[in-house]
This record gives sequence, structure tokens and C-alpha cells, in this order.
Amino acid sequence: LPRTEITSTTHLDQEKWYSNANPVFKWKLSEGVDAVSYLVTDTSTSNPGTIPDGFVDQAQFTNIAGGVNYFHLRFRENGVWGPISHFKFQIDTKIPKEFNIVITDDNSNEPKLTFESADDLSGIDHYEIKIDKKDWIVIDKLSAGHPYGLINQGYGEHQILIKAVDKASNSITASAVVTVIGSSLQNKFTSVIRLLFQNGLFPAIIIALIALAHEFFVHSNMWKKIKKNLKLKKNDKNNILNLRDIRKK
Repeated sequence: LPRTEITSTTHLDQEKWYSNANPVFKWKLSEGVDAVSYLVTDTSTSNPGTIPDGFVDQAQFTNIAGGVNYFHLRFRENGVWGPISHFKFQIDTKIPKEFNIVITDDNSNEPKLTFESADDLSGIDHYEIKIDKKDWIVIDKLSAGHPYGLINQGYGEHQILIKAVDKASNSITASAVVTVIGSSLQNKFTSVIRLLFQNGLFPAIIIALIALAHEFFVHSNMWKKIKKNLKLKKNDKNNILNLRDIRKK
């Protein structure tokens, strides 16, 4: 008898990891088959035996242990048990290990973050970082354990989230707050602006500055010169029009 083709609706790819611990397997029953026998183990060559598990074309399991597992299946046809077919499936329902974000060069233009998690079953696939309310950015897993510099971040405090994601898409997130500083002049200017915002004074000061600029412009010698020039140009234009009228007469 030929080996049976097994498929899974929950664990499609035998080389991938899944966080689903309730696998479903299916197969086709050829003509002449009158019973099937199946088994799940963590060994690739297990034998499901010759005790029938019914005349069915699928099997579903719940709470299968994590790790690399195998579904084993064989048919009985005309009273004869055929060869055993095997289907590998990989389960990881556990999140990666907790980790901390270590900050170096804090209170600088480019703080550095060091982080590293681990995963005992499927392994770490990648990391992701989120700065304040920005989108998540993928970080290669090889960056773990090495200083990761925060480049071109604005002055002030920033909320940092780093997520470790394993190959079954389980994840765990760590958080930290870093402070980015600029030059002393920039720090003073930004501090003043922040203080004005916090006290609700910034809009009022902007309006006052606009009003002062208007008054200065209107009453300044520069404005008087501009008005004088505009008046002279207007008179010149009128004189040209008058000359044209005289010539026509």
C-alpha cells in the first residue's frame, strides 16, 4: 500500500512554528480502506499500531505540548495494514523571556539601548522598537546584546518600547524612558518654550509679539520711507497719464 498524504488546516507548513496547540489533520480515504490508526508523539518514526481509531478522514487534538511533534497515520485495506505516514508540526505557545532595556549615554544627543531576550522553543525571530507614538520598526535579532543608538530624536524625554518576537509570533515588551539633550543654548530655548506652553502663556506671547512688530513697522522710519516711495511712484504714474492727455489734445 502507498503512504498516505497528510495535510493540516492549522499547521500548514511543517517547517514553521505556530502558537496554536490544537492541531487538525486531514487525509483522503482511498477505495478499499476500512479503518485508520493514528498517533501523536515527539518522535519522527513512531508507530500508531494496529488498533483502529475508526473510519475517519480527519483528527483533531487539544493542548499538545510545545516543541517539535509528529502525527503518525496508517490505513487498513482489505485486512492488511499499510505503511506509516508522518507529518511534522511545531508548537510554541510561550512568550520569550522577560528582559530589560539598559540605557547608556543618557542625557546626550544619541542615547544607546542594549537589550536581549531568549526563547527556549522556536527562538527569537526579530525585535521591534516604538519611540513615543511613532510606528513600530523592525530590528534584526543580531542587534540584540549590542548598543543600539537612537539617532535624530528631538530634545527631551522619549518613551521607548522594545518587543521581542519569537518564530511563533509570541512576544513580550520592555519599556524605558530616555532623555535626549542638545546644545546648552538649545536646551535653554526649549526649556523656556516648554515652560510657556505648560503655563498657557505661549499663544498670548505670540499675539503680543505680532502686535509689537506691527506697531514697530507702522511707526518706524522704514515704513515712512516705503510710504513716501509708494506716494512718489503714484504721483509719477499720474504725471505720465496727464502728459498723455496733453499730447492727445
